[in-house]
Amino acid sequence: MSLTYRIFTYLIGISIGSLLVYLMLFRGREDRNLGAWLPNQRVLTQIEETKFATTTLGGCKLACLDIPEDDFKQYLEGANVAFGKSKTSKDPCPVYLINTTIRELPAEIHIEVCDSVSTLRNIEVGDVNCDC
Repeated sequence: MSLTYRIFTYLIGISIGSLLVYLMLFRGREDRNLGAWLPNQRVLTQIEETKFATTTLGGCKLACLDIPEDDFKQYLEGANVAFGKSKTSKDPCPVYLINTTIRELPAEIHIEVCDSVSTLRNIEVGDVNCDC
C-alpha cells in the first residue's frame, strides 16, 4: 500500500467524520447554544430558569444599588462562576460565587441555587458601601 493511497484513505475518513458531526450538531440549529453543557453555562441557565428570591441582606443590597429584582438576572449575562470559591458541595442547595460587572464596576454575587428557587444571599459591587 503506497503512502499516497494511505493519505487519500485517511482524508476520506476525516471528510466523512466531519460531515457527520456537522449534520448532527450544527445544521439547522443556529439558535442552539452549544456551550450550554459546560458547567458555567449550566449554573447560569439553572438560575435563569428558576424563581428568584432574596434574603434580607440580598434585598437590602439590591435596594442600596437601586436594582429592581425583576431586572437582576440581566446582570448574569456573560458572568463567570468562580467554582473554586463556591460551596458546590453544600447540601441540599449549593451556593455559587458569580463574578460579573454591574454599572461597569466589578461585582461578586452569592446565589444559593435550589431545584425551584435561586436565592440572592449577598452582592458586593466594587467599592460601593451599603449599610446593610
